[in-house]
Amino acid sequence: MAPVPFARALAPQLPTGEPVSASWNCAVRREIVTQSPTPAALSEEERRRVFAAALEPNPTSGLKGGRIPIPPRVVWWVALCFVVLGVGGAIAEHFVGAGSAGVPAPPDPAGTSALNALLSYKALPRTYAPSIVLTDQRGRAWSLRSQLGHPVVLFFMNQRCNDLCPVISSEISDTLKDLGTSSGVRIAVINTDPRDLGVLSNSPAQAALGSSARSVEFLTGPLSIINYVWASYGVQVEVDKNGQVVHNDVAYFIDRAGRLNALAVPFGNESRNGRFTLSTSNIEQFALGVANVATSLDKP
Repeated sequence: MAPVPFARALAPQLPTGEPVSASWNCAVRREIVTQSPTPAALSEEERRRVFAAALEPNPTSGLKGGRIPIPPRVVWWVALCFVVLGVGGAIAEHFVGAGSAGVPAPPDPAGTSALNALLSYKALPRTYAPSIVLTDQRGRAWSLRSQLGHPVVLFFMNQRCNDLCPVISSEISDTLKDLGTSSGVRIAVINTDPRDLGVLSNSPAQAALGSSARSVEFLTGPLSIINYVWASYGVQVEVDKNGQVVHNDVAYFIDRAGRLNALAVPFGNESRNGRFTLSTSNIEQFALGVANVATSLDKP
């Protein structure tokens, strides 16, 4: 079977600021230098006058300790400046606080940075998610538009569960536990097997989720339609010469308004016989990260 066509993965078009150019700094520096007056060479007569002045005795050399007397008015002005600076510094410290060097970094709630690193979390531009109109495991039509008002997490895996499915299923199950029954987050799994696109009410992928399967939508559809979904979401699906389905793994977070928010990259360890596993701790942490991101989107 020929490889199923696919599109390149979605690449977030992050806004780019104007970079600071080193050449710009150099240009300014050159301009300053060229504007500085260049001292002219001294004539012979001028040099003699300079040397003669340098050899004259210093009129202050007879003062005790070599100190030059300072007028009292200057002393008063200097003291006044110190007082003003001291009071101003105290006021600034009171309202602004100590310098940033002594301020500790803000706390990282629930280890968000570490969880995002585990997810390979990447924020996406807030554009509307590509349309999805497929069929769920009950044979009913399911569309992304009908989920407006609820955050949606999209996963992609074979409904025969012969890919990363065992790992993703465990992560989805733990994510549902972390979300709780009162959550408005919806989770949908899109089939990635072009050879097996029929509606299955009890697929191996559903069985892998156990009792959590009833809280998840398993979506499939005709090749022409589901291939559009794969291509729109950057999922590359191919069938190799041995008939093995190969695809990249990605999960998308869609907000309540139907806009793309972020993506994550599920992962696992593949054995020689092609089975995927992942440690329990990594599965639990990945699920917690997914739940945290989804929950952050479940707000008006």
